[in-house]
Amino acid sequence: TGAPQHHHQPISISAIQNTVLINAASAMSNPSINKMMGSLPLAIVTEIFGFVGSIRQQRIVMTLLGRDCWLMLPELEKSIKTLGFRDRDDADTILLYFEWDLPSYLRIHEPTADTFQTRNLPHIFHRLENLECLNLYHFATDIFFEFLENQALLPNLKSLSMEGSMGVTDDGLRRIANGGEPRRQNFSSLTITFCRNTTYAGTIFLREQLPNLKLIRRQPEWLDGQFYTPFAADGAPTEVHTYWPDGTFTFSRNSQSAGFVCDLFPWDPKRLDFVGDKLQYNNFEFPVGWPEWFRFAYRPGVSLLRLDNELENPQDKNSVTRCVLVGQHMRGLRPPNIRDLMESVGGVLKIGEGKQFTHDGQVLPDDLPADGTQDCIMISKMKVHPLPNDSLLPPSNLFEQCKITCDAMTAYGKEFLRQKEDDLQSALTANL
Repeated sequence: TGAPQHHHQPISISAIQNTVLINAASAMSNPSINKMMGSLPLAIVTEIFGFVGSIRQQRIVMTLLGRDCWLMLPELEKSIKTLGFRDRDDADTILLYFEWDLPSYLRIHEPTADTFQTRNLPHIFHRLENLECLNLYHFATDIFFEFLENQALLPNLKSLSMEGSMGVTDDGLRRIANGGEPRRQNFSSLTITFCRNTTYAGTIFLREQLPNLKLIRRQPEWLDGQFYTPFAADGAPTEVHTYWPDGTFTFSRNSQSAGFVCDLFPWDPKRLDFVGDKLQYNNFEFPVGWPEWFRFAYRPGVSLLRLDNELENPQDKNSVTRCVLVGQHMRGLRPPNIRDLMESVGGVLKIGEGKQFTHDGQVLPDDLPADGTQDCIMISKMKVHPLPNDSLLPPSNLFEQCKITCDAMTAYGKEFLRQKEDDLQSALTANL
């Protein structure tokens, strides 16, 4: 009468109690510190909940991992009801904070509306109405968000993560904001990094509908900030490229200087320190007489490799800075898959230095013009400073420019622009 035990090592109840007591003591000044983590056998769930029931006004974090955790739900449900988690006005109530492995269910069952009903998920979610943080990993789907919307569930949800979920589109994102007024007011943080079937345009509705939204993350944290490039026009300072978590960017130059990341992907899903992207400019200036769609089909891409932190000033031990290598084809739009080459030159290039290389890794002369006429690869080593004022959302005027770009792109459609991008790539790389 319980979850299979073959995946679990024996767990000491006293050890768990001691851990909770230690965390509870440290949580007096910070209620979010108190944590219990692990996939726990069904037999001890009630005993643990009974024990922590004596700790007042603390926050419990439990991460349930693995498909067997679904067999624990009836017991969790009973414990939640017994401890009175539903009464948010009760000073003795423990605020339940789940980073919940719902994906373990979606992974082994067909994710349809009927499936959700047959598993009685509405009843379960009503018992979890205090849930604030939900991590769906890469198993989120539009159907699941339709289910939440129709049932007006998770009214206190503040933070939602679904990194790498290919089953979510812009339709699913819209449903997040349509889950009732309580959730609309409470929701503050969304992570959709590597959710490649969502778009920047899909986040606009969220930004307009969720008044307390503080973060939309469409990229890894190491890509946030001010990138100090080696590029500079004659007599001008070197360019600084600023990226926000949602992929919005601005460059300190006059043209091709603002827009958003329209695609981002890991070259290897198991190594997330090396990614490729594509940029969509708001202000791409194209030759007179060329078709209007050209400014939307020009989407240059680069590859980025996270390096170890380095000393910006070798004489100053406090000058530690984040470093990123940026690689790009000098002809063509596509980001280059050149991890080996970038790793080989990462320790040679100085911070703020860029060089051009042949495809087999030979360094080209410094006086070779970087004008896109050569079939070569440029690799630059850039320091990255934090965003100014720790701002996680871009300035409103920059966001409005991106919104105008998205609205104009809809007139052409995704497939048309994707085909024109391919045509442009073929034209730029002809005769190579």
